Amino acid sequence: MPSGCLLSSIEIQQTNTGKKLGTLDTVFKVTVTNKCRCAVKNVYLQTPNGFSSSTPVSPKLFRRAGAGYLVANGQRIPTTKSVTFQ
Repeated sequence: MPSGCLLSSIEIQQTNTGKKLGTLDTVFKVTVTNKCRCAVKNVYLQTPNGFSSSTPVSPKLFRRAGAGYLVANGQRIPTTKSVTFQ
């Protein structure tokens, strides 16, 4: 993170879209927003239980990388901008 930015500068929202994939799987929209005053890059998300998806997610948006999940292929996320996937 750039100096002056805290981990809390990255906001993660998960929203139920109200759609179903088949009869069981609920579709969620995930939005990762940079609230820092500077652009950030190499943003990784970590979770103890991992992520799973019934629908393919573009690896340019979100993919497993080492012990975490890389957002936006490691590219810059400008201030106030978001990366979104379902």
